[in-house]
Order: sequence, then C-alpha cells, then structure tokens
Amino acid sequence: MGASRVCEGSTPADRPLDSECFGDYYQWGRATDGHEKVDKDGNALNNSISGTLASNYAGAINPANLRGRFIANSAVPHDWTTGDGYGNNRKSEWNKTNGSICPPSFKVPSYTEFFTDVGASMSNLTTMGNHYMRLSRHGYRPYNDTSTTGNNIMDRGTGMEYWTSENDGSKFSRTIELATPMYRLRRRAAGYPVRCVRY
Repeated sequence: MGASRVCEGSTPADRPLDSECFGDYYQWGRATDGHEKVDKDGNALNNSISGTLASNYAGAINPANLRGRFIANSAVPHDWTTGDGYGNNRKSEWNKTNGSICPPSFKVPSYTEFFTDVGASMSNLTTMGNHYMRLSRHGYRPYNDTSTTGNNIMDRGTGMEYWTSENDGSKFSRTIELATPMYRLRRRAAGYPVRCVRY
C-alpha cells in the first residue's frame, strides 16, 4: 500500500532496493489516515507524537491531535491505542474487503496466506526481484520513533518484513519475515508496510 510504482531496476537484484516501491509504514490495525506516510528517502511526512494514545482504533482517531500522526509509544505494551487490547477488532478491520484499507475485494493477508504466495526464502536479492509480487527491502519505523527531522526508517535496504492481519495476545501482532520465511512478533505501534491480497 502506498508505493508509487512496482519495484524496478536494471537487474532483478536491483528491484527490491527501489525506494519508490517501498510503500507506506502502517501501525498495526490502523486505517489509512496519513500516519503511515514517508517520502522516498524515508523521512516521515507527518510528525510523530508520544505521551498520548488513541482511545479508539477505527474511524477518526481521538483525541483529534493524534489524527494523521504516528503515535509513538515507548511504554509496554508499545501499542498506539488503548481501545482494543488484544487486537481482535483491528484484525477484523484489516480482514475486510470493502475498501477500508485495501482496495475492494482485497484484504491484508494472514501469515499463512502470505507464506503461500511467497512460497520460499527471499534472502537472495535476485530471487526477490524475480518474484511476481515484486517484494522489497524496505525496513521499518520503530514503535518509539519521535523524530521530527527525518531518518525515521530503520534497516532500509535490508529489512523485509510486512504486517499480516494476525494478532498474538495482548502485546504483539505478526509480521512475515521474508528471508526465512517465518513470522515474527512485533509491537503494534511499529510501522511496517502492508501488502494486500485478493480475497
């Protein structure tokens, strides 16, 4: 979601490093509201805010000063909202196919759905570049990122995790890490790209 083009490059190994295809960095279960935006150099387009969490998980985020901003949280459980402790409601939102986050007839995949599409390790750049999904090494935005002056994305060019729609207890949700591939447990206030699959 949010990429300006499919990954391109002069060779297949160059494609996963194309910053124009990295896309947006969503906090888990959150709708598209501007918090996810960074430029092609990894600089956030909307400032982070910390110390206040959203009281709801869907629609117009409350309090209003949080709308469109990356809600950083350095306190356990490192979530961006207090409104959905186990993440079941946000999982339901990300599984919708009505166009709420993904285009109509698409949804955020579960780990199993993503794994089925990927099918094998993506640790090799050429393998990634030749894959029909044109996957990228985009990095992530830390859950405690309060930077207001850019350099917001860690592991650009190496990190290759995408959010899945799966929650895991009261503190974590799952990404798929493509080098293995396997799932990782990540804090929900962190920002990772999202890929959608047809449902």
